[in-house]
Amino acid sequence: MKTTKFMFFIIILSVTLKVFALQSTISNESHQVVSPKVVKLDINNCKIDDLMTIDGISKSKAKNIISYRDAHGKFESLSEIKLVKGFKRLSAANLKQLENFLYIKV
Repeated sequence: MKTTKFMFFIIILSVTLKVFALQSTISNESHQVVSPKVVKLDINNCKIDDLMTIDGISKSKAKNIISYRDAHGKFESLSEIKLVKGFKRLSAANLKQLENFLYIKV
């Protein structure tokens, strides 16, 4: 059952890209404009509500990401998300998919 739920999450994550309506300016440092209609989130500065805009990331998983960041400091790479509860079995291919939604501001 866990495998089925995990596969469903992965399919949703890999198939769906959340598109945001852009305002005239984006002042929040946790966002990066990728194209006129797509915004990526800075995993080190975004909030729970921001993370929940990504299909497949529930409130629980978003809270886990923020809790991990609070406890261990800023993420140094996106692969570090595999240390977060709920993402430990994330494959390399699925991690690559997350790069469509998240980035780390240098």
